[in-house]
Amino acid sequence: MNNTPALLTRCFALILVLGWGSISHAAAQQTPPSDAARQQLAQAGIPFTEQAFLAYCEGGDQAVVALFLEAGMSPDATDQAQQTALIHAAYEGHADLVQRLLAAGADANHADRHAATALMYATSEGHADVVQQLLQAGVEVNRQDAFHGWTALMYAAFEGYPKIVQQLIEAGAEVDRSEQQGGYTALHYAAFQGYPNVVRVLIRAKAKVNAKNLLGSTALALASSRGFDKVARLLTRAGAEQ
Repeated sequence: MNNTPALLTRCFALILVLGWGSISHAAAQQTPPSDAARQQLAQAGIPFTEQAFLAYCEGGDQAVVALFLEAGMSPDATDQAQQTALIHAAYEGHADLVQRLLAAGADANHADRHAATALMYATSEGHADVVQQLLQAGVEVNRQDAFHGWTALMYAAFEGYPKIVQQLIEAGAEVDRSEQQGGYTALHYAAFQGYPNVVRVLIRAKAKVNAKNLLGSTALALASSRGFDKVARLLTRAGAEQ
């Protein structure tokens, strides 16, 4: 009797068992990416905590931040001030890290305990590249913080960043919105600080040159009182009155 077919069948079955066993063993040996990332952090002496994650975001360490995210850290982890990794990165001007956090699903509109957003922090420090990233991510441009009642445009005007002022205006910033405490607009702040380039951008954007704050002062009055003659001339040519 020819036993060759039966022998072949048993051999084939044995190969299948051994093959699948090897595959199963190999699969068991593989470490999930999240576990592997945590192991790398541990080997580097870095604790897997929100505090550590935020510190590395502030420092701009992309490699370590990438490990945290791969290990399962939420990109919206916050500190005691309710500031997220995105806020820390935006404030420090880490554009590449901001992009990584946004790609990981970070909330671009998250506000801290003062109702300040990443856009406001990036604007206040003059990080035009970060501002552009946040605008492209659909951040709200006209939000006002709880500390001053300022918008991102007011921060840009007060600090003297004409490029960012232009970016915000093109993204829909309201040029004549005023803060709640004193009724100041972006133009008031630019005039008060003596920034002709910012004033020029705001005038081109049709800012109301005769708007008054709650004390009854116009931008021209503020510029004149502080001796900013160039700003005063710009405003006068635009039709401003004392």
